[in-house]
Amino acid sequence: MNDSTLTTLLSRSATGSVLTTPSDLGALPWPIRFSLADLFAQARFGEQVALACARTILELENAPDARAFAATQVRDEARHLAYFDQTLAALRVERPVMAPLVQLFTTASRQTSLASLLLANHLIVESLAHDLFSDVAKRLQALGQWVWLPRPWGVALRDVAGSMMSIARDESRHVAFGVLRLSQLRDQMNSEERAHLDLLANHWFSSLARTLDQLPVLFLFRSVKGDIVRAVLQRCRQRVLDVGIEVA
Repeated sequence: MNDSTLTTLLSRSATGSVLTTPSDLGALPWPIRFSLADLFAQARFGEQVALACARTILELENAPDARAFAATQVRDEARHLAYFDQTLAALRVERPVMAPLVQLFTTASRQTSLASLLLANHLIVESLAHDLFSDVAKRLQALGQWVWLPRPWGVALRDVAGSMMSIARDESRHVAFGVLRLSQLRDQMNSEERAHLDLLANHWFSSLARTLDQLPVLFLFRSVKGDIVRAVLQRCRQRVLDVGIEVA
């Protein structure tokens, strides 16, 4: 593992994101609250899975520096989960988790080896979370600046955008760690083990593409769903390639 890069990741994770739940989310109109609740219900489930995976990685990991980072990730995921719990309560709208995401995330959490867990969680689940949160934050920030919006609505949306971007920065560190650590593990594998990991990567990338294709269109983002999906897949493909694996 690149010691300088990991040292940088650890230093950036020392404080973690500061997340504040806006107090006036309940004042937003119902269509916006509904759409945000739809999105955050998926995000909360993803954070539950990511927290479970991070705890398992901490148990499986033997390298001291990697264990130190895994411990910071456990704290990050717990903080993210608390934020989405509080935000969903403030929105006062209950929405179910979408079945395709339940299947993808649950399967990821059931991986038993360190390499397969890093692949499924950090390069698929965390990669999806980072790109989705980042894109949504930018769109909510833009929406919150519309001059015709009542001021409390704009403030609430910009506050949510800020927290989503903070979470995305945490996820960016997690993904970077996954790429670094999985690259190291792959370099230590024999040819048969490496071929098996490469097959798993192609399976997971295909699963991600199918899952995104099956997801319903959320109200606020219906005009840009295709753009978001293409961007998520392109970035995920590049991260897997950074490990040394080419996916179709």
